[in-house]
Amino acid sequence: MEAICINGSFPGEYLAFYAQHNVKTPNQDSIYNFRSVSRNSQGRYEVLLEEIINPEVPIKHPILGVSHKEPAWDLNRFRTLAGDTITEEMVKEIKKVDIVN
Repeated sequence: MEAICINGSFPGEYLAFYAQHNVKTPNQDSIYNFRSVSRNSQGRYEVLLEEIINPEVPIKHPILGVSHKEPAWDLNRFRTLAGDTITEEMVKEIKKVDIVN
């Protein structure tokens, strides 16, 4: 699924962490393709992007402690190319495609 990034801003401490680990972030007004969609530990949807493949970094997890994974981006940072909110139904369709591939 193609989507446009509507929020490419990150807090300073996040940017410092990303810089330390050579993580690239999505840019506002750029178009991206979703590589995968999952839920994070807070139940929010997050996406990995085809155009940005980052290294695994240490991430604090409420149950597992520190684990290493590729940073994913909150789905709310993106909209459809028409500017619409990406719905749960759209996410389910993306996930169906991911399962087939």
